[in-house]
Amino acid sequence: MIKYAHRESAIHALRPQAKLVFLVVSISLLVFFGREAAVSFGFLALSLVLYSVARISPARTISSNRAIFAVLLIPFLFNLLAFSPERAITNAAYLSSVILLSLLFVMTTKPSDFANALASFLVPRRIAFAFSSALNFIGYFERSIERTRVSQLSRAGSRNPLPLIVPVLHKAFRKAKTLSISMESRGFDPDRL
Repeated sequence: MIKYAHRESAIHALRPQAKLVFLVVSISLLVFFGREAAVSFGFLALSLVLYSVARISPARTISSNRAIFAVLLIPFLFNLLAFSPERAITNAAYLSSVILLSLLFVMTTKPSDFANALASFLVPRRIAFAFSSALNFIGYFERSIERTRVSQLSRAGSRNPLPLIVPVLHKAFRKAKTLSISMESRGFDPDRL
């Protein structure tokens, strides 16, 4: 599941501003230079080292999020068929690095700390709060998808993911409406955070 995972590690202890700067710089370098095999594999190795320092298993992180396989597999197969195996492998390392670094940031930074880090870089509080709320909704979406999938399978439903869309979106909109009403009734103002 994609959410903050509390651990006692050097990565968790870093200030959120430092983690955010590192993430932005790393992904920028990957975007500009990631098509080079050495850069992609270097950042992939760095990602794996950072995961071990953070005491989080990258294999478990990726295997628990099946959508990541599709994000990696589809471009890999396209590059393999359209171009060359070297390009396919380099592109897979590039995408893996971006995904692993992004997930590491999410899993080692509390959403509230993320919002405060954005605000410290003069990002408007409303936008920082929106990002923080979006991080909280990722876990909600994952749980909702899993519950709906299990519920549909117990009713002899198919394994087709398309029937999940309507009930999951309905639950998400209902949750967002409930959250909105709750925040409004309490006089919430993100500028006063």
